[in-house]
Amino acid sequence: MRRFALAALVLVSACTRGPSMARITSGEVSLLVPAGWKLEGDTLESNLTLTAPEEHAKIVVSIHPNLNGVTADTLLNAVADPAAKNVVRTDGKHRGERRMTADVAQGRLGALAVANGRDSTALLIEFIAPPEAFDRMGGLDLLNTIATSIKRAGD
Repeated sequence: MRRFALAALVLVSACTRGPSMARITSGEVSLLVPAGWKLEGDTLESNLTLTAPEEHAKIVVSIHPNLNGVTADTLLNAVADPAAKNVVRTDGKHRGERRMTADVAQGRLGALAVANGRDSTALLIEFIAPPEAFDRMGGLDLLNTIATSIKRAGD
């Protein structure tokens, strides 16, 4: 019985892991992104857009240095669709982090925002895909993987 339980746990972990990741460098930033996704543009000036046309999916990473008075909720409000359904906002794993999921016309939107309201760098990552692709690729866990992988290029 223990072998069966362990095998089931390994199978569930393998199925929920999400896509394989690859490290890319864009401008002064290095981060993990889903392997095989297409990078639109070649530098991260403020936005980096990745697409997976076969999945009808898109991820936008926005890094904004020195934003005073901006909170994570302010960033989420900027991407929230007034017509969205099933909007859920939760606290993230880190201080100043908020997460949101919503069903919008284009599919399922997931967003992760980090900002503390003081002079610091603010981060917003948006992920939109059809609901089944959103879930299969890891949803908000995928955004967390990207967020925690960000570092200065060369570090």
